[in-house]
Amino acid sequence: GLPTGSVTADTLATNSVDSAELIDGAVDDSHMAAMAATKLTGTIADARLGGDKVCKTWVSFNGTGTVAIIDSHNVSSVTDSGTGDYLVYHDTDMANANYCIFGSAPKGPYAGSSSNSTICQPGELRATTHFSIYLVDSTGGTTVDRASVYGASFGDQ
Repeated sequence: GLPTGSVTADTLATNSVDSAELIDGAVDDSHMAAMAATKLTGTIADARLGGDKVCKTWVSFNGTGTVAIIDSHNVSSVTDSGTGDYLVYHDTDMANANYCIFGSAPKGPYAGSSSNSTICQPGELRATTHFSIYLVDSTGGTTVDRASVYGASFGDQ
């Protein structure tokens, strides 16, 4: 384990840490710079935006009128490409275009119908930088805009 007292970048590089407690003022900017310069391996380096088994991008946005992101993680923007057609851009790009996309866009509780939209993403519109969300009404087969649109991606970054 680590010795009691000051912890240097060299000490961090050669020892493992299970848990630590920092005292106010114990770490200043020079200590942080030294630790940041140290190459860390293992759990911390492998986390890469939460590790391999977590959602890498998620977004909730208003898809009617002027498209507006309500909340998101790792999303820089959403572009309206036409009725029911949106592009979601990643803040941090995916490693390749072989990632999985999920989504939904409910019609809403007061829409007067029990049908919901379905989401599909044409393969040619999935890239390392972005993915598409395409809304088609489940009853009529036509593209539609929805007030609540949700999308998420899982894969390597």
